[in-house]
Amino acid sequence: MRFSAHASFIQLSTLFFGYLAGLASAAPASVPAPALVERQLTVLSSAEVEAFTPYTLFASAGYCTPNITLTWSCGTVCDKLAGFKPVASGGNGGSVQYWYVGYYPALSSIVVGYQGTKLDEIQALITVADFALTAPSQTLFPGLPSGAQAHGGFLNAYAGSQASVLAAVQSASSTYGTKKITLVGHSLGAALATISAASMKLRLGSSWTFKVVGYGQPR
Repeated sequence: MRFSAHASFIQLSTLFFGYLAGLASAAPASVPAPALVERQLTVLSSAEVEAFTPYTLFASAGYCTPNITLTWSCGTVCDKLAGFKPVASGGNGGSVQYWYVGYYPALSSIVVGYQGTKLDEIQALITVADFALTAPSQTLFPGLPSGAQAHGGFLNAYAGSQASVLAAVQSASSTYGTKKITLVGHSLGAALATISAASMKLRLGSSWTFKVVGYGQPR
């Protein structure tokens, strides 16, 4: 079994914004595009795959409605993550993706989960299709180089919940005494997790640590 996991914030944010900025400054269409290079995949052992189980479950929980994640009552998925302490949840599943924030003692980490793309939600499809490159807000990404650009739909989707997510993260940090954050998501949720980590790292500072685990992230 093969997994694509994004576990390093620095590498993720650098690649994410660097790649998109590179697209914006690409050569004109008349110049032949470089040949595609096959990605190198790593085949994980059974033990390594098993280590991703909590992150997979958290990503799955991102599809649950806020009233479910706030009470952590999503059935088998939540039962397998016993001990998780929800702090806040939000989103409407349309214009704002579902999200939740809580603390998981087994990882000694605050966890932020984002909903992925639902094909029966037209707003989510519009978000994904809005791929025009946009300069991120300096308010949300302070200190980011002026030439950086990112997927406009993802930035707009992140902006819709960022204030509430940040407040919940800060509340969880105060309650549980940690500045370690794990962000998870599938598909669109993975993109939001990456952008969220980049934004919070720039706003909260170097004393906070971030880990992003994304599945099927758009690129």
